[in-house]
Amino acid sequence: MCEPILLMLYSENEYAFVNRAYAVILILFSILSVSLSPIQGVLWINSWSTDFFDLFFSRVTHFGNGVIIVPFLIILSFRKIYLSIALAVSGLVQGLVVVICKRVLFPFAERPISELSQCAAHFISGVNVHHSNSFPSGHTVTIFGLCIFLSLCFKNRTLTYVLLILATIVGISRVYLLQHYITDVAVGSLIGSSTSIIVFHFFENMNKPTWMTNAPRFRLRTPSQS
Repeated sequence: MCEPILLMLYSENEYAFVNRAYAVILILFSILSVSLSPIQGVLWINSWSTDFFDLFFSRVTHFGNGVIIVPFLIILSFRKIYLSIALAVSGLVQGLVVVICKRVLFPFAERPISELSQCAAHFISGVNVHHSNSFPSGHTVTIFGLCIFLSLCFKNRTLTYVLLILATIVGISRVYLLQHYITDVAVGSLIGSSTSIIVFHFFENMNKPTWMTNAPRFRLRTPSQS
């Protein structure tokens, strides 16, 4: 009698845990963005420069590319089809928000390079530093949106920590590589996280047809059926 209730409470607590965990990082990014001037924040993170960080951040930043969600669309479809659909919807909404911000609302937002000189910062070899469409960070939107969505899907605290660390590192990489200000990353993490939370819970609580709640089934044709 008590077991279903305990399981339900545990599930609700796991959702709350995921939300709180990501909220902590969003708050930290926000504190940094208001504690330092935009260019001071960039120079501080960029000053961590080492050969290891140059290689590490220039590689890990690619986890923020939009195509990163494609394999997870396939993986989630084998769990429950509606999760894959929800992730796709979340990604589309996030992409639309980023395009509107960059192209319509803040088209003249310049990147840190506009305030830097070659001697004022550490430029990483092989990294093409962009000059425009700074706000918000699209890479940060993507990685935070994906990571919090997966955290909500699997409700595993160890996985949540791993994904949260990955999302945070990708966000920091955008500043280290001189592509964005901390404010761009803070807002990007907020957009990605909030969008995924809203879309996930919308699909989780909506009345779904049976085919959406199952994994796809494939039937192999036998020689006698051909």
